[in-house]
Amino acid sequence: MKVVIIGASGETGRSIVNGLLESATEFVSEAELKAEVAKFEELVRNGSTDPMIIQRLWAYQYRYSWGIRGDNTPESAKYLGYLLGKELYPDMDFTTFDGYLKELLDGKARKPYA
Repeated sequence: MKVVIIGASGETGRSIVNGLLESATEFVSEAELKAEVAKFEELVRNGSTDPMIIQRLWAYQYRYSWGIRGDNTPESAKYLGYLLGKELYPDMDFTTFDGYLKELLDGKARKPYA
């Protein structure tokens, strides 16, 4: 399994994700990502209607938004006016993704949405 980490370092290394998964990690620098976005934006600007080109543009823009700009953070959500679940339901116990994976590996997890 290959995990792609987007970051400004441009380094390649190995990663252990929460002690559960070890995989090769590929780092993509901000400059490389911006170059890919610019390349596909230019193709679309020049009239390309190829669905694969448009899909790749969307994918690179999305990777830039969460990997570089950090649009997927609670701070960004609050800035945009979204409500956070923990603020909306302060008395509810939330299961973290890590916690769910541990339960899953121990054979104790319930099916999501069950």
